Amino acid sequence: MDHITDILENAAKLQPLPSNKFSAGPTYERVRKGRLPKDRRFLKPTDLLPREDPFRRKRALLGPGAAESRRNDWFYQLGIDPLDEATNPRLLSYFVTDMGKMKSRAETRLTWRSQRRLTKAIRRAKMMGVMPILTKHISLY
Repeated sequence: MDHITDILENAAKLQPLPSNKFSAGPTYERVRKGRLPKDRRFLKPTDLLPREDPFRRKRALLGPGAAESRRNDWFYQLGIDPLDEATNPRLLSYFVTDMGKMKSRAETRLTWRSQRRLTKAIRRAKMMGVMPILTKHISLY
């Protein structure tokens, strides 16, 4: 809060800059975050933000790291493409919840590539009618 009050107090004390008779209006210059612009008559909303940007945070990890996921990924270890298994509902049912939703990468522990291709395979299986859409139950043929 003191940062904002300092900016506002400094802006109030400053006199407007003398205008140049050749200029068409106030000049707008790019300014570093948290500093006052050269033309102190105008304040942008971004000038009042604290120096460290609260909106820039690291994204949380959505699953295991690359090395761990390579160790745990069945498809990667066996050299199988998950899209080739779109007609194998028994295998795909391991990666689906009881309500028919696909499990996240944090739960399946697969690599990014295998997770994306597995998701596509499950969607294909559901659209082909091989897997039920709203449940995990796989009927025996």
